[in-house]
Amino acid sequence: MLEALREQSKLIIGRGPCRATVGVILALLFLLTLASGANAQLLTCTDCHGTSPHAGGASVDNCASCHTKVLNHPTGPVTPGPVTDSASCKMCHLAGGQVVHQKIAVDIDKTCGQCHGGGTVQSSMTGTLVTGTPYKTSDQLAAQAKWMHTGGECLTPTATSTIGVVGNVVTLTDTSTNVMGLVAINWGDGNSAMMSAGTSTSHTYASRVATYTIKQTTTGNCDLTASKIVKQAVAPAKYTISVTVTGVGSNVTLALKKKGTSSKMSTIAVLNNVNHSATFSVAEGIYSVSCAGGTTGLFTVPATTAVSLSCN
Repeated sequence: MLEALREQSKLIIGRGPCRATVGVILALLFLLTLASGANAQLLTCTDCHGTSPHAGGASVDNCASCHTKVLNHPTGPVTPGPVTDSASCKMCHLAGGQVVHQKIAVDIDKTCGQCHGGGTVQSSMTGTLVTGTPYKTSDQLAAQAKWMHTGGECLTPTATSTIGVVGNVVTLTDTSTNVMGLVAINWGDGNSAMMSAGTSTSHTYASRVATYTIKQTTTGNCDLTASKIVKQAVAPAKYTISVTVTGVGSNVTLALKKKGTSSKMSTIAVLNNVNHSATFSVAEGIYSVSCAGGTTGLFTVPATTAVSLSCN
């Protein structure tokens, strides 16, 4: 094929004053054939440049005469115009020096990344973030790009999930549909998280009884969004402390105190033998147990759930 193109270019180049332009066109056709492989459809000059090879020079100014696809790009500061405007086509398909025809895939970072950054994270994006446009990773852009020219199929995402609670630890499992990119979770206590659709994530709240507002937000292929808000009550897990009392032969009052608080929990240890015990049900924290004549000192729950002390 290369030799055939060379011979054809020699014949055409020698026929007129515009031989350089024709040579460039033939070279482009050859490069496009190599880049697209066996699945590509070989273009002719007239496919893009009119009935005469010289019409319009080497520019591509009549894309819409052949391409009648829809454009599902969301609105924004530099949103491409309608597909009837060839400038819209060139904004993406000729971005960054790439020439994209027929079945040659676009370079996401050159095409979408010229406005949305691209790359894996914003701190090391490969493109440019235009003021007023949202940053998106290459994976997020690729997910949206595959819907860019479908028949108006902007799929509406859902925001659904299941929630499990153990004490003050909440686990959210995403069950949303039509999600492109990551799912955003606001835990309602000043913390947030990003998670992949269909996965689970957990969050530990402060050790106290409270109700939090959890918001889950998903984004679809055309930047359509969906949200789910739930009110979730949490309470610290309870642990049993076993206290063994020695050295007395009568009833004794035990006082349990949490570090940093003034309140105490009390219980009566009924002493019928030399060694006796009592229990407390408490949340995670640092505690001490005392009685007349003795104290355990500070200990941490749940690391320690059994202590002993001698009382008078």
